Amino acid sequence: NLRYFSPNTILRVTVFSNNKYVKSFGVPVSIRISDNVLVAKDFIENGQALSTSNLAVEKKDISLKVDKVLRADFNWSDMITRKQFKAGDIIDKRFIESAPEVVKNSPVSIIFQTANLKISLDAQAMEDGKIGDFIKVKCKKYQKSYRAKVISENTVLVNI
Repeated sequence: NLRYFSPNTILRVTVFSNNKYVKSFGVPVSIRISDNVLVAKDFIENGQALSTSNLAVEKKDISLKVDKVLRADFNWSDMITRKQFKAGDIIDKRFIESAPEVVKNSPVSIIFQTANLKISLDAQAMEDGKIGDFIKVKCKKYQKSYRAKVISENTVLVNI
């Protein structure tokens, strides 16, 4: 049961001699689990995308973090980090997430919409955002900022 796994435990040993009970005692036992996991090849920055250039697969002891590691078969495409990893660090799945549809400081199309009218302008994202998030964007042409809803990759919506 990996949910309650502990690498250190005590097992009961019972000694018999000629089919007769002699004694019983506890023995400390260490259990180790190794698996092929994703590790950082080099230093990985916070917010950096995972790729074949910065990841490697290595067999590592994962006994103390069996349910927190990324195994070799994990689909890590379109994932970014949420902390820094040093070379050789096992990639912890608690610190990765899917890449946002809008990346801070990237160009976006901002759509202003009413019931009868749609206008599109170029803008710059001031924050990261996934579909459904409200982020701050700045219209380059008019130097005005808006709160807009991310509706697709590099596209945001402002309802008027």
